[in-house]
Amino acid sequence: MKKVIIAIFALCLLNSCDKEFLDVSSDEFNSSEMKSSELKSSSEKFTWEFYTITDEDFDAFVPCNKNEEHWYQTGESIIPSTSRFGAFDTKMNFCMDNFLDGPSLDGEDEDGVPYAYYSYRVVKGYFLFEDGDRLNFTVPKGEVRLGYGGEGLVMWWDDTFIFTGGTGKFKGASGRGTTMANSTDGMINNHNWTGEIRLVKKSV
Repeated sequence: MKKVIIAIFALCLLNSCDKEFLDVSSDEFNSSEMKSSELKSSSEKFTWEFYTITDEDFDAFVPCNKNEEHWYQTGESIIPSTSRFGAFDTKMNFCMDNFLDGPSLDGEDEDGVPYAYYSYRVVKGYFLFEDGDRLNFTVPKGEVRLGYGGEGLVMWWDDTFIFTGGTGKFKGASGRGTTMANSTDGMINNHNWTGEIRLVKKSV
């Protein structure tokens, strides 16, 4: 009789414990996990317009090889700003093939039209917004292409950039997109960066 009572008690205990655990395969569990994930970060698409010019008044971020040149760019957003975060300044440094060696001539665009190009790599830079928050980015590698358009010689580069965190609201930020930039005079570079940014939300 004592063994029967112990067995019944054990079954009741197990049954009550089961009710305290949520089946990880259930819709209820997956729904709660999704909501939790949504609270931790938010993602949005964007298009930011800005310009840069050559500026060598700051220290290099990136070490370059002997056959490369350091390039320094500074600039700011186009007003009215296309960023919901407000206006920003930007600064970047990268390594490019030495211009004295001349461009490579064996490039082709998506239509098979040949163009000349200079390779560049390891772009590191940041956007500094009006509120003091900073968003860091990198472009691992790319090509500055040279061709002829309606306004004569045109340079353009459509390469992948990656966000690598920052400060303030951009701490832990990630995302990527395409540079979509061009220049018709080699002095002012017009940027139209398009992509997606993911921000980490602060826990309440």
